[in-house]
Amino acid sequence: MRRAVAAEEQAELAKKGLWSDAGMKQWKPPSDTQMLRTYANHRASFRTLASLVVSDSRLALLSRDPKSWSRAQAAGVSQEKIDRYVSILKSLDANETLAGVDGLGKTCVIVSDITFGLFDSGVIKGLRL
Repeated sequence: MRRAVAAEEQAELAKKGLWSDAGMKQWKPPSDTQMLRTYANHRASFRTLASLVVSDSRLALLSRDPKSWSRAQAAGVSQEKIDRYVSILKSLDANETLAGVDGLGKTCVIVSDITFGLFDSGVIKGLRL
C-alpha cells in the first residue's frame, strides 16, 4: 500500500498519467474564470470560428474527431474549410469529441465534455459564439 501511495504522489508531482494536463481535463472542467480568460486571450480565433460557421453552418457539426471531417466532406464542405476550422479548434483545445449541442441556437465551442457512468450524465462546458 505504501508503494502505491508513493507512486501516486510521484505521478501527481510529475504530472503523469491521470495527473497530466490531458488526464485532468477528463476529470475536472475548467472554471468559468479560466474559460473567460481563454476567450479574452483568443478572441480573434473565436471570431474566426463564428464567421466560418456563418458562411457554412455545416462546420458547426465538426469536432476534432476525423469521422466528423469525413461526414462534412461527404456533405460537400471543402477540405480547405474543414482544415481551417479544425486547426482553430485544435489551437483552442476545443471540440475534442463533441460538437453541435442541440438547443443552444448558436455556435457552441465545447471546451470540456466529461461523462460519468454508462448514461448521459456529466459536465459539458463551452462558449457560445
